[in-house]
Amino acid sequence: MSKTKNFKIENLLAIIFGIIGIIFLIASTQIYFFGSIPKDKRVKTTATIIDIDPRQGTLVSYFINDFHYTNYLHNNSSNDYIGKTITIYYDKTNPNNIMNVTNQIVVYIFASIGVVFIMIPIIIWGFKYRKKKIILRLKESGITINAKIKDVKHNVNYQVNGRSPYNIICEWQGMDGKTHIFKSENIWFDPSSIIKEHNIKSLPVYVNHNNYKEYYISVENVLDI
Repeated sequence: MSKTKNFKIENLLAIIFGIIGIIFLIASTQIYFFGSIPKDKRVKTTATIIDIDPRQGTLVSYFINDFHYTNYLHNNSSNDYIGKTITIYYDKTNPNNIMNVTNQIVVYIFASIGVVFIMIPIIIWGFKYRKKKIILRLKESGITINAKIKDVKHNVNYQVNGRSPYNIICEWQGMDGKTHIFKSENIWFDPSSIIKEHNIKSLPVYVNHNNYKEYYISVENVLDI
């Protein structure tokens, strides 16, 4: 197994979420600037619903410069009813071209979804960068112990594309007689057979000697095989 397998899977996940986020942001931008009426030609006004046709849409009546217009909004809402006053946009170069302000709501929803998805790879890569810095510090100023491998757990609480990673569980008894349990990073294959085949009994663990909860299990001996 290549030691880059975990890196590739996590980065692929981040890239996928980033692409989805960009798609939603582009869609929201397209709706905002290039809807049925370009942004620079939209004028807001009020209209009254005078008919609701399931096929054609919502027929509204509105006045512009004392001229009366009736046109269809080509979308219906369950909250619409005849006589209701709503806000619409019309094209200042063609008052017969109208659109509903709900398009703006769609813009906000799509933009919000896009931001959320784009934040995911930022968080993932930010976490990976922070983790890398911690590992480097532990290797430089921490202590190294050899912890005994006790088990390999399948982390079913975390899934990517229907797959769950594995964690190697190690334990080490300190000079104070306390037993410390360490859990490896996520490994995207079951390392049990490699551990058994190569008779790997322990793994090096870099530990902050002032805080044993800050550690890093070096799984290179498993991933490099």
